[in-house]
Parts: sequence; C-alpha cells; structure tokens
Amino acid sequence: MSPTDGFLMRGRLQRDAFALDLDIRSSGRSLGVFGPSGAGKSTLLEAIAGWIPFDGEIRVGAHTLGGLRPEARGIGYVPQDLLLFPHLTVLENLRAGARRNQSEGGIPEILAILELERHADRLPQELSGGERQRVSIGRALASGPDLLLLDEPLGSLDRALRRRVLPYLLRVRERFEVPLVLVSHDPAEMHALCDDVVVLEAGRVVRQGPPADVLSGPDLVGADFENVLSGTIASLEPGIAVVGLSGGATLRIPGEDGESEGTGSAQVGESVLVGLRAEDILLATGDVPGLSARNAEPATVVSLTSRGGAVHVLLRAGNQDGPLVWSRVTPGAVEELGLAPGTAVRLVIKTRAALRLA
Repeated sequence: MSPTDGFLMRGRLQRDAFALDLDIRSSGRSLGVFGPSGAGKSTLLEAIAGWIPFDGEIRVGAHTLGGLRPEARGIGYVPQDLLLFPHLTVLENLRAGARRNQSEGGIPEILAILELERHADRLPQELSGGERQRVSIGRALASGPDLLLLDEPLGSLDRALRRRVLPYLLRVRERFEVPLVLVSHDPAEMHALCDDVVVLEAGRVVRQGPPADVLSGPDLVGADFENVLSGTIASLEPGIAVVGLSGGATLRIPGEDGESEGTGSAQVGESVLVGLRAEDILLATGDVPGLSARNAEPATVVSLTSRGGAVHVLLRAGNQDGPLVWSRVTPGAVEELGLAPGTAVRLVIKTRAALRLA
C-alpha cells in the first residue's frame, strides 16, 4: 500500500453493552480522535487494526482494510503502555519491529530522526520517559507500516515533556509520509499533527472537521484549555522570538537560550505553532505601564461563557482579522473589569507562559 491521503470508516461495532456507530470521512493524511474516557477511542483503533470485528467499511486512500487479517493490514501501532522488550536494547527493539518488514535498512534513518543514535545500546529502563516513547514510535516505524495508529502516545508524559517529544512526531509525519490515526486528550497535539479531527461521545461522532474548527473552545477540553496559535517569527531579541500572528497581533515567546522547553532553533521567517493556556492570559482594561510581562496585546471581547465556577472569555487579538483566543478568569474579575462583548482589553502574557509546539 502506498501512502495516500484520505480515510473512511463507516459501520457499527457491538461489544457487550457498548456500541460504536461511525461515519468518519477525511480527505487528509492524518486523523485525530478526541473524546472523554469510555467514548470508544481505543476501540476504534482496535477495529482499524482488525483485532475486533467491525461490521462496515474501513478505507485508507484507495485501499480497503475490511476483511483483511490483522497481519495483512500493514499497521504500525504505538500503544499507551509502550510494551518495549525490557531485555532488549534500543537497537534490538527496533530490529524486533523490523522483522515483519524483513528489512533493517530503515533503522539508521529512524535512529537519526528520533535522535536515538547515542542510546542505541541502552536498555529501556535506562532511558527517560520521553526517550522510551521515541523508541516505541521508532519500533512501529521499523515495521514499514502503511498506516500508523497512535493511542495516547504522549499521555503518560507531563506537559513540558510532551512538548519536547511532539516535534519528533512532527518529523515522523513529514519525513515518512505514513497516514496516521492519533488518539489523544491533548488539543495541541491535534492542532499540530492532524488534518481532521473527530470527537466521540458514547460511541458516536458528535463533531468532525479541521482541528481549528472542532477544538475551538473549552466546552470540549475543560479548564486547562490550551490555545494553539500559528504565526511566523518576525524578529529575534535577546532570549526572545517575536512571533507575528494574523491581524497585526504579535506574541513574544522564549527564544533559543538553552533553558526553554520545546522552542528549538528560532529563525526569522520560520513558521511556528505556539501553545498558550487560557489561565495564563491575564486581562486588563487599560494601558499597563511598568509591567514585567513582555506581552500586552490589544484585543476585543467576543463572548463570555460560565463554566465550572470560572468564566471563559473569547477574545479577538489585534484587529478584526486577528486570531481568536480564550482566557480563563473569575466571575469577580468579569464584574470588576466590566467585561462584555465589545470591551477593549489588553492580553497580558508572560513570555515564559508561551510554549513553542512546532
């Protein structure tokens, strides 16, 4: 099977008392599956892999998977618990994955892309969590897959470590051009890696489309909502990269200073994705002189949504063409600042609160 764009899965799966009813269509090469625990995300992956019966159609590009034995589907699988062989070195784990492919020719490239070359002779227990995750991804790639299934690949890592491993997944996506289906609770991963996203609830698709449309607010992802903004590095200052966003907005993020997580090498003109948690965006209704935070960007309130004892404020940064961002504030702050649709504010953001995702 050659790497081609497009994914289709429609039909029904009955597993004891749980039913999975699907009609998923994507024209892209990478599909994200999002939803709460028990929604059917992992069951969907198992059906694609052929491990459980699925009464319907599964197609990747022009190739139909339904009816094929699991071993004939060309699936590379990265499970939540990694399942590395503890008695084998990194290189030996990759060679174990390559047995199905009957060729170890791609292993040097996989080691290089995932930056595992210096760890090749180490055992899994001698590695960090992020390094073990990269070995699991490498082992799946070594099998020469036609489709890569990733089940919460970064779910066991803390936020900072997830952001350090995410660029490796981006390299895999672009370098190997393997179609992938990603299950994740992290909207930033969906934005960075997926062309389309489906949201599952109780075994049914409730939303479907590009991540920017589907994962557009805290109603889905809860209190710890992370804005994902795309832009271009406009200039560099000592320890800081100035990112130009749409609508004339700018955002200062950590530059390459040897301490930043996930920023990489910053170069003027480079496209970047930046993650910014809603709770890290402070609001002010006037100029804020003498502020240590390097970002105080003008914005306009679009709407306010009360949720879980907090208020999520949707704002348009810059002018009318600027990006939409969410801020999470208290009801008292809304009353004191007089926030309402149309209110002009400043987005006050510490440089270190913004993390480069890619």
